Amino acid sequence: MKDYTIFTETTADLDPAVNATGAVRMIEMSMNVGDDASFYTAKESDEEIKKLYAAMRAGKSVKTSRISPYVYELNFAPAMEQGDVIYLSFSSGMSPAYVSTGEIADKYESVYPDTRLFTVDSRSGTGGMGIMLEKMLSNKAAGMSAAENVADIEQFKKRVDMLAFVEDLNFLKRGGRISPTSAAIGAFLNIKPIIRITEEGKLEVFFKCKGEMKAVKFISDIFTEEFDPQSDAPVYILHADNEKAANLLAAKVSEAFPSAKVKSMLLSPVIGTHLGPGAVVICYVKK
Repeated sequence: MKDYTIFTETTADLDPAVNATGAVRMIEMSMNVGDDASFYTAKESDEEIKKLYAAMRAGKSVKTSRISPYVYELNFAPAMEQGDVIYLSFSSGMSPAYVSTGEIADKYESVYPDTRLFTVDSRSGTGGMGIMLEKMLSNKAAGMSAAENVADIEQFKKRVDMLAFVEDLNFLKRGGRISPTSAAIGAFLNIKPIIRITEEGKLEVFFKCKGEMKAVKFISDIFTEEFDPQSDAPVYILHADNEKAANLLAAKVSEAFPSAKVKSMLLSPVIGTHLGPGAVVICYVKK
């Protein structure tokens, strides 16, 4: 089997132990916290990530920037000299990453005639991408070629789902997901919007709960109904510095499915910038 390299970007959340192996190459994304520019590498400590969420809670402006085609090529070109490349992108419904890398793949057909750049639209983000990446690594270890791996993931991704609730509606308001009036009323009433990713890979608010405890229960009930216990894929639970709610959700998952492989961790600030501090996300494989 010809060797190949698996790439993604730091919109993905991957088990730190898996990420530390270097088996997946993470392309860093730029972040601006106030006037300070930096990159999120997915190697930051929990303390460093919590500082970013504290800055958001304190009202500091935190923004992310898209990855430029130049940065993609800077990462892909050396790997293409050695073998094929698979790139798992953030959902095309929320980012131009898939389109950008697809254009690079077309260009590389003549530049690297002996190797190929495969681009996969995750139609997901955060832990959903983490689940897919773990599956891709397992497929590679089992001897799948890059093309076979991509074909398998294109089918597998249809069963990967994501649910979340947010703490502060103002972050959704800034992203244009809800109106300023809804944000103001929701904050006054302690409303927690429940969010999921559509088949088109876009975020939608599809339910609203009053209070965090009800939001956790609502999400855990949907998970219990939809989760495929026969899958050996992990369940990812991510939180934007809201460990209490994340632990409660993890306990409900483990109570319903004791054999489920639950992986809890802090949410990538690249995603947390848009969902806001306090958000809790669960990603899993459906029946």
